[in-house]
Amino acid sequence: MNEAQALTLEAGKFYRTRDGRKAFVSGINPFPDGSHIRAIGVVVDEGVQGWDLNGAFTLELEHRLDLVAEWVEPKRIKGWVAIWAKGGDHSLVACCSHIYKTLEAAKADNFSNVACYAEIDVLEGHGLNGELA
Repeated sequence: MNEAQALTLEAGKFYRTRDGRKAFVSGINPFPDGSHIRAIGVVVDEGVQGWDLNGAFTLELEHRLDLVAEWVEPKRIKGWVAIWAKGGDHSLVACCSHIYKTLEAAKADNFSNVACYAEIDVLEGHGLNGELA
């Protein structure tokens, strides 16, 4: 559990689980009683959970509910992209431009064979973990 070993959990803070979800540590047991569970909190879509003070969920090497870093709110990405077929009109391979702040800026680059311009409004990292939108 290399990432989590650098943490020392604090009550009232948000953390990221190993599988990328947001967790809140609501309390720390101030009385060491021999149990490895010293912190308690909530994980999005999991409910109440417990961890040791370094963020380990279990005594295993790694677990998806380990707390591995403080939570950083994802950046919102808004803009426009140009989309076109690569290799001709009947190609099944689509290409996409980088993100432009405005539709006018996307059109100004004069991409050839543009199929459409699409407006995007997503959170950074959304959809990159294999889940379906």
